[in-house]
Amino acid sequence: MFIGVDVGGTTVKTLLLIENEIVSFETEPNDTTSEKTVLESIERGIAKIISKEDILKVEAIGLSIAGQVDSQNGVLINAPNMPLKNFDFNRYFKKKYGKPCFVDNDVNCAAIAESSLYPVDTTQIFIFLGTGIGGAAMINGKMLRGANNLAMEIGHMTHIDGGHLCGCGKKGCYEAYAGGKSLNRLYQEVTKTKEYMNIIKIEEGALNRDKHALKIFNEAVHALSALTNDLITIFNPDYIIFGGGVIEHSKTLLDSIKEYLKSNIRFADLSKIKFKESVFKDRSNAYGAVLGYIKNQI
Repeated sequence: MFIGVDVGGTTVKTLLLIENEIVSFETEPNDTTSEKTVLESIERGIAKIISKEDILKVEAIGLSIAGQVDSQNGVLINAPNMPLKNFDFNRYFKKKYGKPCFVDNDVNCAAIAESSLYPVDTTQIFIFLGTGIGGAAMINGKMLRGANNLAMEIGHMTHIDGGHLCGCGKKGCYEAYAGGKSLNRLYQEVTKTKEYMNIIKIEEGALNRDKHALKIFNEAVHALSALTNDLITIFNPDYIIFGGGVIEHSKTLLDSIKEYLKSNIRFADLSKIKFKESVFKDRSNAYGAVLGYIKNQI
């Protein structure tokens, strides 16, 4: 029996895994006022899926969190949308519940979950679209992590030098053209509206010939298509898996990316690349955190 926890900037999602079956899944608002309130939100989420008595039967807890993580030691180094820094979750879970844990960032956890569906001896690239753009790579069953666990920060590769300002402070990042937060800002700036516009609303506007939405959406499609093309050139993958709420709800995005690739791909056979969408969807992060723990014990 395992507990999986996905801590995001607005919600905490928890699941209970028994014999590799998700038997319970709950969502709890995340109060990010302080470190204390975030931990209380996690505790409320866990209390929703399991009793104090049954938690004694739990083998371990997996934690997915949006931020820079030292996965080897179970420490969250920095979380841009939460008041936590250099926080030792491994120590916290052992003290609070008497359980060991596995901690990794949200995109890596999602990739661990989704990769369990595909052959180990393949190269898999993951592109997750939401507030920002996240990426991960699994090569022959191993996560590409980099020296500081920061590999595949694909949203902050440069799309247009000196282009739109990104939330990271740099200009021209892919995320500045196709991340949900940036798209909302771009649309509000040109239309002077205060309505929140995510990429799905902008796509709807584009399909209805709203000239501002059409321009912004086309730029986003081009950015995501060029990014996908670059990743194919670098990794020559067997699979590309797209995830996140944007892909789940978009009517045209994935097809548009494939059309771009047909005309622009040069160093790979497009017919041999398998394009997939996330299967576990909003459960992928918490489930992947549990699988991350299990893999580390093998």
